[in-house]
Amino acid sequence: MSDSLTRHRVVAGLVISVFYVVFWLVFRMETSPFMVYTPRWVAGIMVFFAVISLGCALLGPRWAGYWSLGGFLAGVVLGEVIGEFVYALQMDRLNELKQDPSYNQNWEPHQPGWLIAIVVFLALSAYGLWRGRSASGEPTPTHGGA
Repeated sequence: MSDSLTRHRVVAGLVISVFYVVFWLVFRMETSPFMVYTPRWVAGIMVFFAVISLGCALLGPRWAGYWSLGGFLAGVVLGEVIGEFVYALQMDRLNELKQDPSYNQNWEPHQPGWLIAIVVFLALSAYGLWRGRSASGEPTPTHGGA
């Protein structure tokens, strides 16, 4: 492994570590002014995201850690925006159903932002690993030789 690649991995690992610690401090503290559902939820399981991103940065191809970090950010933003929209639709439907006195409520509205955040994060982490592998010239399952 070349010195520049080692240096790149160490810098990426430090950048990613600092980002996750700051994100956790901002969104997980009880006195945080940022009481937003998806960022607060992912801050609760920050170790899951940090371990995968650091693994991509330290063991994966050159830019995989940054793809993973980008997936985290995109997942949190998309999870919050889409999740709140879905939650609002569910609340509207529930309020509509409650107008009927014979309606027996057997479900609660939920905000699926956490699921969106995880799926986007894992997808972009995997893409970063695959992209780095295919850029290195190694055969990939779709480009393998016959």
